[in-house]
Amino acid sequence: MQTATGRLEDRGLATSECQWSMWMHLSVLLTLLVVTAPVAIVAPLVMWLSRRNESAFNDDHGREVLNMSITGACLLALAMLTGIGFLLWIPWAIVAFIGVIRGAVAASKGEYFRYPMTFRFLK
Repeated sequence: MQTATGRLEDRGLATSECQWSMWMHLSVLLTLLVVTAPVAIVAPLVMWLSRRNESAFNDDHGREVLNMSITGACLLALAMLTGIGFLLWIPWAIVAFIGVIRGAVAASKGEYFRYPMTFRFLK
C-alpha cells in the first residue's frame, strides 16, 4: 500500500522487523560517532546478514543501508585520491545524513525507503 508520502508500506510487519530496520539505518550514525568511517559499513552488514533470510523488509532496508555506505566509502576513497572528490563527497554526505534519519523514521513506520544519490551495488 502507498502512503501519503508516496512510499510503499507493509502493514503486516511485526514491531521487531520495523525496529531492526530502523537500527540498521541508525547504526551508520552511531558507528560514525563512536568509531571511524570504515567500521560504519560493518555494523549494518552484520545486522543485515543476521536478518536478511528472516524478513524481506529487513533484507530490503539492509541492502539500502549498505548501498548507501558503500557509495560513501567509494566517494571518500575518490576524495582522498583526488582533491576534486571532496566536491562530490561533501554534498553526498549531507544528503546521506538526512537520508539516514528519514530512512530510520520510514523503517519504524513500516515503510520502504530509497536513499538519493546512491549506487545500487546490492540488488
